[in-house]
Amino acid sequence: MATAPPAAVPVVGVCDVKAPASKSEAIEMRIDKWSALPSEHVVGYARQGRTDSEIMHAAGDKWLIQVNPGGFSMPSETEEVVQRRKERVALFLKYEGDSEALLTEFSITLVNQLPGSADKTA
Repeated sequence: MATAPPAAVPVVGVCDVKAPASKSEAIEMRIDKWSALPSEHVVGYARQGRTDSEIMHAAGDKWLIQVNPGGFSMPSETEEVVQRRKERVALFLKYEGDSEALLTEFSITLVNQLPGSADKTA
């Protein structure tokens, strides 16, 4: 009797840090099997529905990207706001370094893998 193959596990990892040793760097992160990520709506600091990348190094510090496919809201927000945010994806760039005072600028570009769809920068 044949056994079923193991369930696909999403991969959230850093592919490349471009322009190392400069003050302006780009990190490329790929999420394979997006549909397999947990998609529960995240309220506050709950762990369900949240996926973190591996720690990455850019601009001389440590970072990670947190992906919440089911959206994110705070416990103090109204039910109307929570319902609206359940329809969105939340992405966070989280600082994991030691500095107590850090000023940075960043943008996130989502590269759509579907044919005929445009990429988005936020």
